[in-house]
Amino acid sequence: MVKRTSIRFVNTHKYQHILRKISIKSTDNPTTTAERFKILFSELGVNANEVAVKLGESNGKFYNILTGKAEPSFKTIQQLTEHYPLINADYIIRGQLPVLHKSGAVIEGGGGSARGKIELPLFEAGTGYAGQQDTYTLPVLEKSAGSYSSAVVIRLTDNSMQPRYPVGMRLLARPVPVADWDYLNSALVMVLYRSTLVVRRIKENELVLKDLLTLYADNDDSGFVTVKREDLKSIWQVVDIVGVDTMP
Repeated sequence: MVKRTSIRFVNTHKYQHILRKISIKSTDNPTTTAERFKILFSELGVNANEVAVKLGESNGKFYNILTGKAEPSFKTIQQLTEHYPLINADYIIRGQLPVLHKSGAVIEGGGGSARGKIELPLFEAGTGYAGQQDTYTLPVLEKSAGSYSSAVVIRLTDNSMQPRYPVGMRLLARPVPVADWDYLNSALVMVLYRSTLVVRRIKENELVLKDLLTLYADNDDSGFVTVKREDLKSIWQVVDIVGVDTMP
């Protein structure tokens, strides 16, 4: 008989008072918070930029944690455990092993874990806008399928966002309401302006003061472009990496 291991989701609310008082300290493991995050990301097979995109945060936040310049907030730890359910919050906070819960375990309270698939519109960014190119099949939890109703998938076709986002990478994005355009900052977005569709980073948002939005490429050779409000047609915020073209 196979023994089934039962694991409960860690309730990170019970640690809130610890995080508000002082920076996180470990009595069970000699590593620092920065070292524990390096080990955690290695176990997950991700880097700071990928985590930042998934959580909708700036990558600077996680680089500061990894270099010991900052400590993670309660909200950050909560977001991490929500997006990566295998993370053991006790390891982040107190250094208690294991780093990750066993993937083969049965997680109590994880109802609705049946997996399904949804078809999302696929667009190609980096050249002139040619409308929807295809559809992309995305595996999702059935209980969360409804939250993807307005999402799209973007395939990058140029090297303007390299090295972090190479040609052929597919990104999941959700539309940003027009009313929220003025408040976008430090965000990775897909923008349709005039007849051009690009993925860029917003660093300077002057829509409120000057009706201008400056979009930056990660590749220095691609520079930046400043777009007038009147030329903006649609904006989507990138929320996840969902795939990349395989090499022949």
